[in-house]
Amino acid sequence: KGDPLIKPLLLITFVENALKHGIHKTNGEARAYIKVGLRDNVLLFTCTNPVVTDVGPPGLGITNTLRRLEHYYSGRYQYTPVSENRVYEVSLRLEL
Repeated sequence: KGDPLIKPLLLITFVENALKHGIHKTNGEARAYIKVGLRDNVLLFTCTNPVVTDVGPPGLGITNTLRRLEHYYSGRYQYTPVSENRVYEVSLRLEL
């Protein structure tokens, strides 16, 4: 089947949001943690960052990314956003 590929820039929105809505708005030291792995043609992605305020509804970037996921990977992905204890984490499981 060859090397597994994902659609270009598919993950960039999650990383951008971690910087824009997480790290950028904190006072003092802040870190974002990004993990990407591939196991048996399944991409596992996690992006974790601190948040200062409650996370609101998905914006345009996330909405468009979710539309792309549904278009290209319908039934083959799981997107899980979690916000608790001033930490926001996005997990994506994508069957390639």
